[in-house]
Amino acid sequence: MTDAAGERGAGAPRAALAGLVLAGGRARRFGADKLVVEVDGVRLVDRAVAALRAVCDGPVLVASGDGRSRPGLADGQVADLVAGIGPLAAVAGGLQALAGRAEAVAVLAGDHLEPSPELLHLLARRRAATGAACAVVEADGHLQPLHAVWSTAVATEVAAAVRGGQRSPVAWLRECDDVVVLGPADLTTAGVMGRPFVDVDEPGDLPAG
Repeated sequence: MTDAAGERGAGAPRAALAGLVLAGGRARRFGADKLVVEVDGVRLVDRAVAALRAVCDGPVLVASGDGRSRPGLADGQVADLVAGIGPLAAVAGGLQALAGRAEAVAVLAGDHLEPSPELLHLLARRRAATGAACAVVEADGHLQPLHAVWSTAVATEVAAAVRGGQRSPVAWLRECDDVVVLGPADLTTAGVMGRPFVDVDEPGDLPAG
C-alpha cells in the first residue's frame, strides 16, 4: 500500500469485512479513463467506494494496478500482485494486503453502474456462515467474481495461482471446491434489486443523457 491512509487501523481488532475496488484496468474499449466518468453526478469509482463503505467495517482499498496512480481514494492503494495480467492479480494483491486486517474482502469492479450494498451484505453473510473461500453469484450461466466476497484465508493460495500463471478469477473459482454460489432466486428472495452486474466497457454502455 502506498497512501498513508492505507495504514489506518494498524493494531486494531480484525474486521469482519474489508473492501477492494478494482481500478487498474486500461479501458482500451472505452478509450479513456472510464472510472472518472460521472453518472448522475457521481463518478463510477466513487459509486464503488460508496457501496463498499456501506457494508464494510474494515478498510476499503483501491487496486490501482501500480499502487500509485489513484491517490486520495478510500483508505489507500494496493498494487497488483503481478503487473499487467488481469483482475485475479489485483484480487491477490488486495487479499494479501488485507489478510491481517479482515476475515473477508468484498471485491467490486470500479466500472459497475449500479453496485449493490445489499448484494454485498448478502454475500458476506453467506460466506461467513459457511467459511467458504468465496461467495459469488451466478447469473446467466456466468460467475460474477468482481462483485463478490472473498475470504482472506485463501490469500496465499490465490497468490500462488497468480504466480503460476493463472489470470482469471472465474477459472480459479471453477477449480475451487469451497465456493458458495447464489442464483437469481436467492437474490429475489433476499430482495436484491437492480442490475448490480452491469458494467461499462464502451461509451455506449453509459445511460443516455
